Amino acid sequence: MNLRGASRIILPALLVAAAALRLLYFGEIRGRADFLHPGLDAGYHDYWARGLAFDQWTPPPDQPDPLIRKLPYFRPPGYPYFLAAVYRLVGGVPAPARLVQFALGVLNVFLAFRFTRRWFGEAAGWLAAALAGTYWVFIYYEGELLEPVLLITLTWLALLALGQWTADGRARWLFGAGLALGASALARPNALAWLPAVLLWLAWRIGDWKKAARPSALVAAGTLLAVLPVTARNYIVARDFVLISSNGGINLLLGQNPEAVADHASSETGNWSCFDYPALLAKASAEAGRPLKVSEASRWYARKARQQIFGRPGMTARLLALKTLLFWGPREVANNKIEELERAASPVLRRLPISFSFAFAWALVGAALIWKKRRDTLPMAALLALLVAAYFLSFLPFIAAGQYRAPLTPLLMVFAAAGLVGTGRLFAERRSREALNWLAAGLALWFVAGINYTGYRPSEARWYLAKAISLERSGNLASAEKEYREVLRARPELALAHNRLGVILAKQERTTEALACFQEAVARDPELTEARFNLALALALQNRLAEAIPEFETVLRRQPDHADARHNLEQARRLLQGTDLR
Repeated sequence: MNLRGASRIILPALLVAAAALRLLYFGEIRGRADFLHPGLDAGYHDYWARGLAFDQWTPPPDQPDPLIRKLPYFRPPGYPYFLAAVYRLVGGVPAPARLVQFALGVLNVFLAFRFTRRWFGEAAGWLAAALAGTYWVFIYYEGELLEPVLLITLTWLALLALGQWTADGRARWLFGAGLALGASALARPNALAWLPAVLLWLAWRIGDWKKAARPSALVAAGTLLAVLPVTARNYIVARDFVLISSNGGINLLLGQNPEAVADHASSETGNWSCFDYPALLAKASAEAGRPLKVSEASRWYARKARQQIFGRPGMTARLLALKTLLFWGPREVANNKIEELERAASPVLRRLPISFSFAFAWALVGAALIWKKRRDTLPMAALLALLVAAYFLSFLPFIAAGQYRAPLTPLLMVFAAAGLVGTGRLFAERRSREALNWLAAGLALWFVAGINYTGYRPSEARWYLAKAISLERSGNLASAEKEYREVLRARPELALAHNRLGVILAKQERTTEALACFQEAVARDPELTEARFNLALALALQNRLAEAIPEFETVLRRQPDHADARHNLEQARRLLQGTDLR
């Protein structure tokens, strides 16, 4: 049987295996609290998509209104619009929506095969599909309401279009590639860095800058056509020029804080979610001394970031080195959730052996083999290398997170497949010495890439905290209390956990215990306004009005528009006055 004939058996088997793994993982997660009540970015996407699909704009009970309809987009809109379309299709039910994403994941396996087979051979296509189909990170993110799965699909579509243009020279493929790049930018604005990389590749491929002008214009036109409707919407809504989203400035600021690089919090912004963006906008406006537009606030945060970047060059250099090691390192740096601990707790994911360091190491071997042979695969390999470099550099000023490198990993797997197949072919050709050299290089690189140079470790406390919040939202107070206590066992100084545990206890009418939690939260973090309000409310409920009033007043000094604090303060003053009269 020749390779083409074997593909009729091997490829379907790979796709079935990929689908089976995803169905097993789906069965595992569908009963979890965070499946129905996602948090952080996933919860924001879910809220946004439901608003678009069903005009349901009431935020979750414990979140403020993020004013999505009134402000330029804070986060990129591509994935929420995709999710809204899925919700319209399946009726907003969580299970079918996740199944659509798992199906998209299987499609990505097929696209990996198609692209890799076309440019690097049948066997490499099979291996790239096998790597993509069994890589636990892809399966994990396909089960989350996050953008990696969509971004991977759009990346493959752009690459397939560029490859087809290389084959037949038709201009429509360049325009289509531009559309896919623009759509990718709507899911993750850093993908705009791919546009200059593609234009540079086109100029090199054509060999004449003047002749490359028209093809480059077609790619750029497709990209702009995808992006400009969002820019127009942002301007129409708020008379403010925001190309795609306005989170660049605050993310740049986060990227200059050593503690925030892998933990999404800093002394400048505190702990926050996307729902809190109006408060961050108000904070920037208050410090600037005038109301700021969204674009101005983003520039305001970016200016503070630049002051730190250029004001402390030594720290900046160390942070760049740290983020580089984290980006290319063996650990999955946590972002929304603690991915590695999620994997360790999953009977399906923890059994899947493919790691990022394996793909990265063999990608280096594959790139070296392609460069050495310099066959007709070199132009497409050069494009992949340019995309990898541009994408990595676009993230370097910001925070590190495994979620951000996930869309890059399929490109590395193309190189890795070429490296593994190339080494195996040398053995088949009885060129054992050369084959052993490449095998040794791959194993050595795998070992070196697998070293955790930064010492990064996933936070158990954050893992328990995410689980506790989801359980609380689902109404399972007993289990939520247990998880909050696990958070405090791991990090007793975490004021947020003390406050949330107090809320859980208050809901169970355990007022004295709740009051102690709120007092501890305020002692740990006097700036945590939510905890101070809860403390004031608990004191008022115990008729300790003289103690509650100063706490309500402190809340209002920090948040003058806190309507609940103002109402309760007025009521407490009336009750205290009545008590004094008696």
